[in-house]
Amino acid sequence: MAEAHTDDYEEELEKEEDEPEDSSFQEYMNAFSKKDAVLEPGVIKVLEEYLDLGGNVEHGKRALARSYVGMPHVINMLMDWLHLTGHKRKEIHATVENHLKSLVVKHFDPKKADLIFTEEGSVSYVNYGN
Repeated sequence: MAEAHTDDYEEELEKEEDEPEDSSFQEYMNAFSKKDAVLEPGVIKVLEEYLDLGGNVEHGKRALARSYVGMPHVINMLMDWLHLTGHKRKEIHATVENHLKSLVVKHFDPKKADLIFTEEGSVSYVNYGN
């Protein structure tokens, strides 16, 4: 019941504090809403850009908080559990690294990788993952 009340309150906040109708705001909100976006390098700089454009502080914070999954923490916890069951840490790390390598090989797209970088050579967070 408290959860429904929280949702109603958040809907009211959104109604009161709507952002200007601008596609750039939606691009930022989409970026902030990606899983674990708060863990991305440069997220503070991007949040500052969003706020400089007139973005709503609460909307940005809420999107980053809601998108937090904690995948790195989950993986570390699973690795610790495997160690507790008698597996050697070196073997666990090798297994995880090999799996990550296979995922990179399977899903790597050089064209997308090239598009991630801006003219200055820094990662463009907003376009990341598109």
